[in-house]
Amino acid sequence: MSDEKTSVWILNSKGGVGKTTLSVAVADLMDLAGRTPRFIEIDSRKRLSSFIGPEKVLSFEGAPPISEIRKNPNLVLGHYDPIVEAIEAGDSLLDLGANEDPAFLEYCRLSRLDEDLVDEGIRVIALVPTVAENESVRGALEALQNLHEAMPSAERVLVLNARDGENFDRYFSPRQVLEMKGSRVRMVEMQRIVSEGWEDFQRERMRFLSIVTMEPEEIQKRFGFARPKAKRARGDIAAWFEAMRRSMIGILPTVEA
Repeated sequence: MSDEKTSVWILNSKGGVGKTTLSVAVADLMDLAGRTPRFIEIDSRKRLSSFIGPEKVLSFEGAPPISEIRKNPNLVLGHYDPIVEAIEAGDSLLDLGANEDPAFLEYCRLSRLDEDLVDEGIRVIALVPTVAENESVRGALEALQNLHEAMPSAERVLVLNARDGENFDRYFSPRQVLEMKGSRVRMVEMQRIVSEGWEDFQRERMRFLSIVTMEPEEIQKRFGFARPKAKRARGDIAAWFEAMRRSMIGILPTVEA
């Protein structure tokens, strides 16, 4: 396992594309490898905090609109500085809420953050999830392009979230796929979560590792499931989490074959 510092960024301006689910899965994968990251979120709704715990997350409200920042860069230059300090301190996971990535990437560009992180030996891995829907795909493509311009050394990964179906061919032309591959954008799949207990687990803001390590009797008691349902629900989440782990081999340095 590499000893270099790793900062995983999860972003797409469009909401409802699976950013929080992906963030929690990545957090659990890093925990599993003994590399618990510093958690950072730029999200007024604090979704990551609701799963990880607010006391464990460095949380920021959004910055002013990007149009205002470009008129007056000083509006943003000091806003995100504490985030850089957290990134430089060790492994980190940065979850950017809906519409938050343009302002943060503008800050990165204005601050020449890419140069500093390269000098510090910090590897940035940007995961950009999308579902099979026009606005989601558009937001993902814009995020990938903005990342390339603001953080050219960042490794960019398009995460195809199959939650709403797998018909991504309708949204990505063969030319776009070739262009992404030519610009070293990797593509991985995040399977749809199919579990009888998923809504209940989500309602309780349970992390994946917590679910898969629970005994069926504990699930029965907590959620009122029959024992067979408790076993199926846990097994389905375990299978999804293992598929997620396999998809991150070669992407997250903390995940090994």
